[in-house]
Amino acid sequence: MTTDSGMSSPFPNELVDIVIRQLAAEEDSKFLSAAALVNRNTASIVRKLRFSVLALGPHRGEERCARLWDLIQTNPTLVHNVESLTLIDDSSEADEVNAPSCGWVTTDSTYTKLGDVLKALAGNLTTLEVQSSCLQWHYVEEDVQEALFDLFAAPTLTTLRLVGILGMEITPILDCSNLKRLSLKRVTIIENEEDLEAEEETRPDGEVGQLEVLEVVESDEWAFYFLVSSLLRADAKLSLRNLQRLVIAMENPRKSSPNTTVLDKALDQLAGIPLNSLRVEHASHPSFQIDQRTCVFTRWPNLRSLEIAVKPLNGVESWISPVSQALHRMRALEDLTLEVDHSDLRPHATQRIGVWQELESVLMLRDSFRRLVVIINMDKSLQEHAAMEDTLKSCMSSLFKDGKVQVIVKWRHVQMKTSRAV
Repeated sequence: MTTDSGMSSPFPNELVDIVIRQLAAEEDSKFLSAAALVNRNTASIVRKLRFSVLALGPHRGEERCARLWDLIQTNPTLVHNVESLTLIDDSSEADEVNAPSCGWVTTDSTYTKLGDVLKALAGNLTTLEVQSSCLQWHYVEEDVQEALFDLFAAPTLTTLRLVGILGMEITPILDCSNLKRLSLKRVTIIENEEDLEAEEETRPDGEVGQLEVLEVVESDEWAFYFLVSSLLRADAKLSLRNLQRLVIAMENPRKSSPNTTVLDKALDQLAGIPLNSLRVEHASHPSFQIDQRTCVFTRWPNLRSLEIAVKPLNGVESWISPVSQALHRMRALEDLTLEVDHSDLRPHATQRIGVWQELESVLMLRDSFRRLVVIINMDKSLQEHAAMEDTLKSCMSSLFKDGKVQVIVKWRHVQMKTSRAV
């Protein structure tokens, strides 16, 4: 390796590449600034490290976006380094004190240059995330909407995450044959009448994309139903027919008939999909207690990985027993993850020991079963997790003996921390 001054370096390029790529740009900014001055090779590596993942907002998002556009104009090749972009909007809902406010994403794009930035990044971006607490889509300027829709359909984009977007058209997502992972959290969509009336016999032009991961969390179940129905149509450019992982979290599903929810109808359409992995998050409610009928995972008896997180009203005994009974139908289950509250494993919770023992007896009968992960949600102020793990050991001694149980403590509002290996 030779520096710009002509001096030779004692280290080969490959070694320099490895060292620089191991450094986190946000933690080693001074070193990276110095490394960028060594020669063109290190400058290129540093530039990619610094710009591969970008986030704009929420604070002074419009100013940062405008500065990024200036930087792109000065260094046009910079866009080739950007692989991931997150737009964090600062819209706010009305409360008792403040009126609702629009965030920087809806600001005049002639000032923010957001539309220009999005168009410039369309050729290399692989991941796009737009998040807000309540971004009203109709407030987003038309040129920014069009630029976002073009990004959705860009051939390089494989991951799209939308958080807190209200009233967005679903049509552009249906045309994104490139997507592999789609995540919608607190999203409401507008069904286009033309989509509802489209002929299902029509085949799309070109290759049909195959979505691998779909996450729908705290979003409107009608939106979920329409999305699933649309992506399973014969004319869809993006298909769910080879979906590998599904994540669903709905609160209080609305009834479409006395015994069926809209969520049920959507999941019934997916019953024939060969899922490998499913995560279900339930918020228990008097009208929606988990019982054997609502164990939605039984629609896919060949699941290999199942995760269940429940926020119950009546404790773990209200749902683990029905889950255990339903697990008899699961022929290929290898991994089961249960997320529970700390109160369900306190030493004095003797009335709940039986349900854990019942679960163990079911899992011991499954030849394919490899691992049970129990995630305990608890406050940082509590120091009882060791005792809770001991409680679990006393209930499921056979699984622990076989080394098939892992206990994880998930501190509320704190990054997850793993307990000692079991």
